[in-house]
Amino acid sequence: MNNKLIPTLLLTAFLAVTVTAQPQAVVASKTACETNADKAAPKTAYLMAYFVNKGQRLLWATSRDAKNWTSLDADMPHWKHQFVRDPYIRKVKGLYHMVHTTGMSGVTLAHWTSSDLINWTGGVIQVMPKKRGQKCWAPEFVWCGEEQLFYVHWSSNHPTEKRMVMHYTKTKDFKNINPEDSQIYYDHGKHCIDLTIEKYKGLYYGFHQVGQWRIPNPQGNLMVTSKSLNPAVERFDHAGEGKDVFPNQQHPTEAVAGIKLIEGDKWYFYADPNKHKILDLQAWETSDFKTFKEIEIDVPKGAKHCSMIQITEKELKRLQELK
Repeated sequence: MNNKLIPTLLLTAFLAVTVTAQPQAVVASKTACETNADKAAPKTAYLMAYFVNKGQRLLWATSRDAKNWTSLDADMPHWKHQFVRDPYIRKVKGLYHMVHTTGMSGVTLAHWTSSDLINWTGGVIQVMPKKRGQKCWAPEFVWCGEEQLFYVHWSSNHPTEKRMVMHYTKTKDFKNINPEDSQIYYDHGKHCIDLTIEKYKGLYYGFHQVGQWRIPNPQGNLMVTSKSLNPAVERFDHAGEGKDVFPNQQHPTEAVAGIKLIEGDKWYFYADPNKHKILDLQAWETSDFKTFKEIEIDVPKGAKHCSMIQITEKELKRLQELK
């Protein structure tokens, strides 16, 4: 062989190996990502977070069908000595977030995060100026993927009238919230509390209690809709006085909580009768957000203002070990 050709042949061979090896590495990496995604544990059960009036404390319950619930009957250590009402829990980008009311008066809410539903970190956050009002009830949040922001809303005093309206703020991570940034989110024109929002087929559905329940003939929950969470784009709308969305109520309800079932396109909505010491939670099912049918449920005695999420088998077993 001509010695002058050896360097050229070696270089050609090296380039051939390099060029063919690189695409194989990319394909292998892509396959690994797809495999990891496929290994995501399926949801097999449900978790309910609720409070009881005695001690104003947080409790958990679990279920296989989102209708028949078993209380874990175990105080979570992070909240054992705290005032907890109206817990709301959701999972966003792999992390569980929970907010709750911190008192019957004040301008704060509590926010906590957890990766395993057992160990939580967080604390109390001021979300509105004291001059705006002295209540911050039933906080909830909705993650807006388009904006990469949390819309956090709660019930508080109307600035000039003696009634409640919905206030809100926006945040990326519940840090550095400026109380001065809070604004009115939704105003029905009457006393309004306990807004909860679910997204269904591209539309946001809001459920809220309207009217002061201590007056004669109180109303229950109305349903409002919007194409956007951002009130600058479109505000939640209602038609006149509206009508109660849930039939066959034992008593006008408040504190609606929704859960999409693991299988199919069915949702359950729970609500809390205003006669707190007499009646248990009620529930309805829907597949279209138009017709709601009452269903029978079995919930822990005294459970109030709940929220529900889907969980995995591993999470269920871990929670059951708390008992």
